[in-house]
Amino acid sequence: MRDETVPGGGVDRFWSEVDPLILGGRRVPALIRIRETFGVGIRDGIDLLGERYETLQRERPGDFTVGRDGYWDGFHS
Repeated sequence: MRDETVPGGGVDRFWSEVDPLILGGRRVPALIRIRETFGVGIRDGIDLLGERYETLQRERPGDFTVGRDGYWDGFHS
């Protein structure tokens, strides 16, 4: 994602607001923000959410409130 695709502050600012939702297991609110910001459909939004989840798992694994095994439980696409 390029900075110009995120209005009002760039990609880093956007993710700094959405990362806590992802880390807290709040997938649906995170997906809604991703879709609103990037103007994408559900499938692309889920893909972006999954990519960011994997990035955070690599960079901040101890910050998740939900373990990897149960993170996607009940979340069907």
